[in-house]
Amino acid sequence: MATLATLLIIGGTGLAVAGQIQQAQAAKAAKKDAANIAEYNARVAEQEGKAQRLKAESEAEKQRRAGIEIQAEQEVAFGKAGVTGRGSPLTVKTQTAKELELDRMMLIREGFEAEKFAQSKAAGSRMQASSYRTQAKNIGRAGILSATGTALTGFGKLV
Repeated sequence: MATLATLLIIGGTGLAVAGQIQQAQAAKAAKKDAANIAEYNARVAEQEGKAQRLKAESEAEKQRRAGIEIQAEQEVAFGKAGVTGRGSPLTVKTQTAKELELDRMMLIREGFEAEKFAQSKAAGSRMQASSYRTQAKNIGRAGILSATGTALTGFGKLV
């Protein structure tokens, strides 16, 4: 009978140790997967930010070209009306140029801010990925320690 009890203790301990190792490996793999997803999300955020900045720069260039057309039409209108370039017409032209440039610069700024926001979001995802990787290492270590403790406790019953 003592032999059967010994076999049962050894078998039960072995199964418990194997189960703890399997559970720790699965949890570790899940954290590594989460880290990979967070890294992927960081790259996506950076690409989105860059795309938003490039779109804003393109819009700003369109704004610049439209501004040139507006100023040309304004010049033609003043010419048709016989208005010279001094006094109020000059003030109107200057104010138009300032407003057009301000609009263009606002577009560029919005693109820059969108890119910076996306970079911040990417940095957050990278920090999360790092945390997941650390958790994965800790889970692996804890699994080994737990399994070792179970083995020692189980085999200690044999003594």
